Amino acid sequence: MDRADTRLSRRHDGTVIIHARGDIDVVSAPRLRAVIADAVEQAGEAGIAVDLSGVVFIDSVGVAALVTAFKTARAAGLPFTVAAASPPATRLLRMTGLARLWGLADDPPAAPTGPRTALTPVG
Repeated sequence: MDRADTRLSRRHDGTVIIHARGDIDVVSAPRLRAVIADAVEQAGEAGIAVDLSGVVFIDSVGVAALVTAFKTARAAGLPFTVAAASPPATRLLRMTGLARLWGLADDPPAAPTGPRTALTPVG
């Protein structure tokens, strides 16, 4: 079993990124749920992206944690994206139909390399 690592980062546009690595299972799911709660609390209008590129194994408890993330983000009115899912994560998300529901972005949600250049009108 690989050690799990879950952390947050933020892009310049306000998107909070949940980075999950290793195994997402009954042992690591409580940590993922705590990180999800932090992400929703910190997220701006840009929403939440979950980077699954480093996931080695995911079981039904891990999938349930991702469903919790989706439901929590949705209840808060935040966009939710799953990005760069590893082959094991992609396979399970497709088998469960969640890939179709959420869509899967091909690339990890990277931070912008420079400051924003366009202004968004307010109001």
